[in-house]
Amino acid sequence: MKSGTKVCFFVNDVSLSGGVERVCSVIANGLAERNFNVYIISLTHRNDTKFYELHKSIKVFTLYSSLGRGVFRFFPTILKLRKILNSKKIDTLIDVESMLALYSTFAVPFLKVKHLVWEHFNYTVTLGKRSRFLARILSGMFADNVITLTDKDKRLWLSKHFWLRSSIRSIPNPVTLSNNIKTQRNPQKIFLAVGRLTYQKGFDTLLSSWAKIHKKIPDWKLHIVGDGECLDSFQEFIEVNGLEDRVELIQHSLSIEEHYRKAGYIVLTSRFEGLPLVLIEAQSLGVPAIAFDCNTGPSDILNNSGWLVEDQNSEELQTVMVSAAEAFDSPEYNKLQLQSKWISEKYKLEPILDIWEKIV
Repeated sequence: MKSGTKVCFFVNDVSLSGGVERVCSVIANGLAERNFNVYIISLTHRNDTKFYELHKSIKVFTLYSSLGRGVFRFFPTILKLRKILNSKKIDTLIDVESMLALYSTFAVPFLKVKHLVWEHFNYTVTLGKRSRFLARILSGMFADNVITLTDKDKRLWLSKHFWLRSSIRSIPNPVTLSNNIKTQRNPQKIFLAVGRLTYQKGFDTLLSSWAKIHKKIPDWKLHIVGDGECLDSFQEFIEVNGLEDRVELIQHSLSIEEHYRKAGYIVLTSRFEGLPLVLIEAQSLGVPAIAFDCNTGPSDILNNSGWLVEDQNSEELQTVMVSAAEAFDSPEYNKLQLQSKWISEKYKLEPILDIWEKIV
């Protein structure tokens, strides 16, 4: 499509600070810079703010200003969404999360709208919601394109989805830091973890592992950057285990790059992912990684740039973290930093924007 095309991103909540919202803002801003007419429709928008900065030309619409049960809002949401798509003459609608296809699938019929579903988890993950499975069935049957983050997840869609009609293609998330490769690092003896404080991210496993090994590496600290529903329980664990001087919980902020610059290693203990943005970002700055080999993403990203640990094997994680700490002052660490930067080259923004520009 040529620039001038009207592209609309349909998101859950534009005010949230997660990785999905961040990469959505980056792709939306990039298309706006390329003279696309970009819109964002936020299903809910609770505090009337946008966490990530958006291009001045992007127009944001809100369907609801508060949370509500989807079953009661099902038909009103479809009507509200369809009204905006029709009145603004949107050319391409992108669901930023497959669950939103529950609404958009029924909002686009008989409108001249190209419908894309952008999957940010992987096909095996439903978070216990049957509705997510239904949303993927609808996406595969009725969307024009389903965008996965990895080739592995693309293969899952192709092998497991019944009645597949949509085109499935994989587009990785880009590095979203403003000056990634050129940024100077000052690595310190810090294991860094970044993400929402939720069950998915596995920080409970990280904390319990740290409680068992921190005395073996007394000059190292653990920093966890993020917020979420597990904050209180994590804080309690830290206090009960006397880790106040060894663990720091840091509220999520826009200065995440400063944390990457200081980190000795990035640690990812997720139970599942789509394509973990924190690994891509950290490696773009040369931060070596330690990651569980969960579905999906870490095995796509890591390649001689850190340690891929057996999925959810806390004992192996402990061994690797101690080994990594011991290697920090060695020539091997410098090799890991360089390898991390090289790997991140394929996640540069401009080539990925080129792909998006061709399909919207």
